[in-house]
Amino acid sequence: MFRPILLALIVVLASCAPTIQSSQVTPYNVKEGPVAASAAETRYVSYQTSQKTFGFGDDDFSMTKIQNPREGKRSYRDVTKRLVAVNKSLPEGWTASLESAHLIKEVKRVRRGKPSYSRWLTLTFKVGVPADAAPGEHRAKVLVTGEDGKEKTVTLKFAVEGLRAER
Repeated sequence: MFRPILLALIVVLASCAPTIQSSQVTPYNVKEGPVAASAAETRYVSYQTSQKTFGFGDDDFSMTKIQNPREGKRSYRDVTKRLVAVNKSLPEGWTASLESAHLIKEVKRVRRGKPSYSRWLTLTFKVGVPADAAPGEHRAKVLVTGEDGKEKTVTLKFAVEGLRAER
């Protein structure tokens, strides 16, 4: 008796659930072009750069040991607290914050038992698009500063789709 009711409830609730198009786990890469967005939504976007951009050296990867190295295997180190992000110029009503920063070390290849590595830094930003965002291309600029004072302005490009949301 309860099964049909439970099944109907699951179907109804599943149809009401919002669709997640980007998340902290799978952010959009802003270097691949403008990120598609709609008014009144939040997007997580990533920006990859050299670890040296903010003064991170090979010593910063010493804690990221890779056990049993094989091609494509990665290790991560959270360095979010070692960076400061300040909104430099955002479209009116938009918000942007540095959600996370990770040093990534990946095994490029293994030759004669010795691995060679690629290293980079991935910044993930949480960007809020306002309900009244106009359709078209928008740019948000965020100034990121490392512990050593090195700075870089990161430009996040968005293509807002459709009509303005009604208030």
